[in-house]
Amino acid sequence: MTLTKVAKQIFDNVTQGSAFFDMLIKSPNGFKTVSSLGDRASIPILHTLADMHVFSGADELQTAQPDTHTRAFYDWRSAAIPITITGEDQDKNSGEEALFNLLDERFTVAKLTAPELFNKRLLQGDANNDDANSLATAWIDPTLGRSFIDPLFKFLKLAPATGVVGAIDPALTGNSYWQNGVSDMAADSTFAAQDTALDLAWITAKRSPLGPPNMHLVDENTFIWYKKVRRSFFQENQFTRIDIPWENVAFHGAPVIPDQFMPNVSDDDTVLAATEGSWAMLNTHTFQLQVKADKNFSVMGPLQPTKQEATIWYLIWRGAFVCGNRRKNHVLHGIDITVAS
Repeated sequence: MTLTKVAKQIFDNVTQGSAFFDMLIKSPNGFKTVSSLGDRASIPILHTLADMHVFSGADELQTAQPDTHTRAFYDWRSAAIPITITGEDQDKNSGEEALFNLLDERFTVAKLTAPELFNKRLLQGDANNDDANSLATAWIDPTLGRSFIDPLFKFLKLAPATGVVGAIDPALTGNSYWQNGVSDMAADSTFAAQDTALDLAWITAKRSPLGPPNMHLVDENTFIWYKKVRRSFFQENQFTRIDIPWENVAFHGAPVIPDQFMPNVSDDDTVLAATEGSWAMLNTHTFQLQVKADKNFSVMGPLQPTKQEATIWYLIWRGAFVCGNRRKNHVLHGIDITVAS
């Protein structure tokens, strides 16, 4: 192992250790490196906001642009993973080869840790700290009080007109395009009603450019329920996408993928309930992971902390998770997975 290879290995682990990040990175424009950050991360509004005028002959052409937002803006976030070897560690692993192996082990742990931390905090937000906190709030470092990347459910809210997102207020007149879709399935008490609700949500999400949802994230209980619905009620074969490394069942051709960190959207927490399944219909073409080119888990160190017998390295990450079209994404909640017919 060389430290120059660590950055790519950890980034690969992050993207390959999460179904969402994996699908995002494989989407056109899903990942972007930037050499200069600027004040904030931004992404064009991926929605039909422009107008078209019809003219004939020498008619004067219109030049006025739509009086609306053309970009969404997001704060940059920074994170660091520490790798520490104490003087005692060095004494217990004397010799160049032993010390090298110890360092390799510590970096291996970091490579295994980073994917879980990124995925959990993307899906659970600050509820990952405490279930009393919101899924829509970025995870807050309990030591430093700093916020991590914006979580997925900041863009997929149960009340989509609330809260400024990407420097755009979805509640203002003319900004309804900046609201995600939402369906409460708590009253759907039969397989047929539940299936209709899923189809209606899919139809809503597929409207306008960029196509239908190309992936679906569900909690593990909802995944088992959905397989049961297709198998026992509709007597359908379990079609799957074999070109992705994730267990899945197809819905309108897109994979339905269970994630252990998918939260309970109804209760805005991480505690799953049998009558509160959650389903996110996602269009990864509307999201982007932006990363500072030289801060994608780059290695800083070795450093000698003051008054400590230790050597420390930091894996530094700086970037932002952004969205350019909330309307193309839909969240369903309150799914009763105990329904039997």
